[in-house]
Amino acid sequence: MEPHRFVGLCNPWLRWVLALLQVTREELLDPEEYSDIVDDITSELESKYGTLSSLVIPQPSQKGPASDPSGVGLVFVQFPKLSDAVRARPSTSLCSLVGA
Repeated sequence: MEPHRFVGLCNPWLRWVLALLQVTREELLDPEEYSDIVDDITSELESKYGTLSSLVIPQPSQKGPASDPSGVGLVFVQFPKLSDAVRARPSTSLCSLVGA
């Protein structure tokens, strides 16, 4: 599996980071690939920015793209401390702040 690249948005007033995950719908549909993606992202972020409170990657529907929930292709990451979320923004290429 190739490393995942992130581009996204950060809200400096919240501990959540929104990142666009560069993976295919098919990878997210495969349970083993999905698990690997979650593990890879968790390991990468925790090694750089500290413990995660939550990591949410919406999974596509087995019924087809028209039935996908909102947010497929996005990664929602929550950090326990605001300072960790702020560190995970532009300088890391994880995300870029909008409106700052």
